[in-house]
Amino acid sequence: MSKILLKHLSFVGASKESASIEFSEGLTVIYGASDTGKSYIVEAIDFMFGASRLRDIPEVAGYSHVLLGLQSADGDVFTLARSPRGRAFSLYEGDLRGVPGRPADRDLAATHGRKGVDNISAYLLQAIGMTGLRVQKNQKNETRDLSIRDVAHVCFIDETRMQAQRSPVLVSGQYISATAEKSVFRAFLTGEDDSALVSSAASNDAKKLSKGKIELLDSVIAELASQVMQLSEPDELSRQLGRLNAAISEQSNSIVEATLIRDRLIERRAEMSAQYGAALERVTEVSDLLARFGLLEEQYRSDLARLDMVREAGTLLGYFNAGVCVFCGADPEHQAHAEHSAAETTLLDEAVLAEHDKTSNLLVDLLKTIEDLKEQQDELVTARSSLSAGLENLVSDISRIDDALRPLAETVESLADSRSVVERGISIYEQIASLQSRKSALVDESDGGDKAAASALDLSTVREFTDSVRKVLNSWGVSEFENVAYDLRQNDLVVGDQVRASRGKGMRAILHAAFTVSLAKYCLERDLGHPGVIALDSPVVTFRGPFADRDGDLGSEDDELQSESVASNLYRQLGNEFDGQAIVVENVTPPSHLGESTKIIHFTGSKEFGRFGLFPVG
Repeated sequence: MSKILLKHLSFVGASKESASIEFSEGLTVIYGASDTGKSYIVEAIDFMFGASRLRDIPEVAGYSHVLLGLQSADGDVFTLARSPRGRAFSLYEGDLRGVPGRPADRDLAATHGRKGVDNISAYLLQAIGMTGLRVQKNQKNETRDLSIRDVAHVCFIDETRMQAQRSPVLVSGQYISATAEKSVFRAFLTGEDDSALVSSAASNDAKKLSKGKIELLDSVIAELASQVMQLSEPDELSRQLGRLNAAISEQSNSIVEATLIRDRLIERRAEMSAQYGAALERVTEVSDLLARFGLLEEQYRSDLARLDMVREAGTLLGYFNAGVCVFCGADPEHQAHAEHSAAETTLLDEAVLAEHDKTSNLLVDLLKTIEDLKEQQDELVTARSSLSAGLENLVSDISRIDDALRPLAETVESLADSRSVVERGISIYEQIASLQSRKSALVDESDGGDKAAASALDLSTVREFTDSVRKVLNSWGVSEFENVAYDLRQNDLVVGDQVRASRGKGMRAILHAAFTVSLAKYCLERDLGHPGVIALDSPVVTFRGPFADRDGDLGSEDDELQSESVASNLYRQLGNEFDGQAIVVENVTPPSHLGESTKIIHFTGSKEFGRFGLFPVG
């Protein structure tokens, strides 16, 4: 691989003041006011890498040449010259800064040709070490030469493409170009071209049928591959499954042991609850009896008091003395009647005494019973309190076990979910292997097999690339992108489980920039083909706060605007960590200190101070 450096971009004319931009070997940031020619710089670089036309603007009038100064990997400096209206290129050795005053050292055609290097595409491809590569251009396995335009499409990104919904890989958005564009992307990631393909333009019906089956299998394989893009390799998944099963078994054993202890405690709690219920019922019964016996005691004492009162009254009234009958008033001598006994008074006294003794005995027995019941009540209350304390301890012990079981159960559930993901991943890998085996069988039977093999990207390669994208996004401070994948069906990045094309324009822009930077880093780190230079127009659409727009229109919710810190992090990463040359055009003011290899150019848009823009003003 051979990198090139852009030295300068200049517009020159015999009667015009030159307009020139000097590029740093590291990062060049061009920022400032709108409508000052910032975006035109990226368009002009692309134009000098073979684009057919350059946008015609009034400021270009009078300029006869666009000059692009370059330096090859071995240090040779040369200048490409071209009319702003297009057509062929002129090559001048050395650093040309003015209107050419001598014949060109070489004339280069603007269109790519297969023979020789007398065209801009072949010449620049040779300079970056990517000459001779072939890419598949259609389903018939027909191939064409890699063009410098294929390279420029993934290196120089204008503002429109930066925010476009179409994939960074599918540059044109045309179906007929999709095969070639995917082949170019594969060539960048693998360093392998499609020169080994055998054309099958004259396929018969059987071959067409086989091709259709192969294409269908490729589509299904791509769909399955996109589902495991964020997972590990099959061998690692198998090891993960073993570790998950062991962890689940260990946690399950802990749960079983704790559950057995809990069951015993619950059984003991049930027994103690029954005892507590019986004790409570007996306390209630004893309390009821004591209440009733208390009423009976009061009744007995009331009867005794009444009997005492009868005896005292009878004595005072003489009911118990001999003489005139207190009941009928008869004198003693007249009390000889058979039915009138003199002993009636004595019998009354005896009856009162007998009743008093009987009631007293009943009271004594009752008091003894009450005393026994109170002792039972005290014992039952003590037993009830002891049972209540024991139940509280059991409930506390069960609660502690429940608290210990809860995280264990959550852990097992989490592990089970992870195991399901791993098992599904293993199953998908097995499906992919089975489908690839079927595809290989069809490949052996069909001349169209080479095409299918060429169109497939290795999953591990794609995973390495998306991991590079993730690291770049993290270094920029772009949120929510721990998981980055590449959808082989849509040929686009998938971030946060959402394909790039469905994001807001601000997020689409930053993701396209990350794709371009990551592809360059990936190739440079692995010594794969890449010019080593990128140009990005408006990669970060920032939200500047409430004073960005006095009318309060700060952008649509669908824009997914990025914070200014993302822009600062992008500049620092490109200035300090990117092993290539980067040109960034933005409206955002970069940080003041970005390292010695960074060049900052400010277009003020003012005729009063600083540099107005790309083109000088009168």
